[in-house]
Amino acid sequence: MEPIKVAILSCNHGHARGYYCLKDDPRFDLRAISVAPGYHDRIFIERLDGVDQYDNDEQMFDEHPEIEAVIMASSNWYHPKQFALCLERNIHILSMKVPTMDLQEYDQILELKRKSKSIVCVELEMHYHPETYRMKELIASGKIGDITAFSATNTSHNPMWWLPWHGLPEESYGKRVPIMPGSKIYRGGCLTDHPHVFDMMRWMLDDEVAEVYAETAPNARKSEVEDFVFVTGVTKGGTVFSIDPSYSRRENPANIIADGWERYPKRVEVNASVYGTAGYIIGDVYGNWMHHTGIPNHAYTSFIAEHRFSFSGRIDDFVNAIRYGKNPTVSLEYHRKTMEIIDGAYRSIYYGKTIKLDS
Repeated sequence: MEPIKVAILSCNHGHARGYYCLKDDPRFDLRAISVAPGYHDRIFIERLDGVDQYDNDEQMFDEHPEIEAVIMASSNWYHPKQFALCLERNIHILSMKVPTMDLQEYDQILELKRKSKSIVCVELEMHYHPETYRMKELIASGKIGDITAFSATNTSHNPMWWLPWHGLPEESYGKRVPIMPGSKIYRGGCLTDHPHVFDMMRWMLDDEVAEVYAETAPNARKSEVEDFVFVTGVTKGGTVFSIDPSYSRRENPANIIADGWERYPKRVEVNASVYGTAGYIIGDVYGNWMHHTGIPNHAYTSFIAEHRFSFSGRIDDFVNAIRYGKNPTVSLEYHRKTMEIIDGAYRSIYYGKTIKLDS
C-alpha cells in the first residue's frame, strides 16, 4: 500500500497527541502540521520535530498540495472552516468528536461533502473498544432477552485548565447560548465534550432515540460552561435510558504539562449497564487500568492497559476507507443522529421539558 500523505490540523484537541505516532506508522507519511495560536507550549509538539509546522492551514495546503488526508484536531468552532478548506480540495478527514454543534451548519458540511470526493470519518473511540464489541454481541445474541433499559456514565476531569478553548462557549459550542434562560452558564461543557456515550448506546442497541429529557446542576468549578448534566429518555424501540456525561473527576493541574498528570486519579471513566427480560450486562468499557503498588519504593502507579486497540481500530478504519473503498464505521452522515440527541438534551435543559426528536 502506498503510504497516505497526511497532516494534523491545529493539534489543540485533547486527543491530538495520540496521532503523533503516525510519524512512525508505515501506512502514513506525515508531511505537515498546523498549530493553533497560543498552544505551542501545551500540546507536546516537540514530539514532531522534523515535521513541517505552520500557523496557517491555507499556507500549509498551498506548500503541500500532495496532502491526501488530515486529522482534524482543532477546537470545535474551527471545524466548519477546516471542513470547507479540506472538502474543496478533496482531502479525506478524520474529525475529532464534534464536526459542529449547529445542525444547520452540519447539513451545510454534509452538502459540501456530497460535492467532493472526500471520505469523512468521525472519531468516536467507544466504537472500537473490545468491551463495547462484546456487550453488543451479547445483546444481539438474545442471551439477556428483550432490552428494557440502558444506563451509562462518561465522566472525566475538566480539560479547560490545560486546553482553555474547552471553557470558552464560542470555541467549544460555537456560540454563546445560555444553558437556561438568564443563566450565566453556557452550552459547551461536558455535554459537548462527551458525545461518545450517546453514540455507544445507539451502536450497542442498534436503535435510535425517540425523546430526551435532561437536567443540569450548579457547576463545581468556576466555569462558563456546564460541568454536570444528567440525560434520560426512550429509544424508538422502547428502551429507557439514563446517561451521565459529567465532568466529575478531581482536577490535577500541573504547572508543567507532561505525561502522567492525568493518570491518577483515574481521568476518564465510562461504564455501561444493559438490562433485559432475561438478564443484564455490566461493563467497564473504557480502558482497563493496571495498578501497581510500587513495592518496594511505594510509588503507586496507574496506567491504561487497553487503549491501543481503540486507536488502531479507528486508524485501520480510516486506512481501509481511503485505500480500499470500505465504508467508514462512523461516517459524517451516521454521526449526525448522535448530535441530534445532544442538541435535544440542550434544548430540554433550556425549556425544562421532554424533547421529541424528529428523525
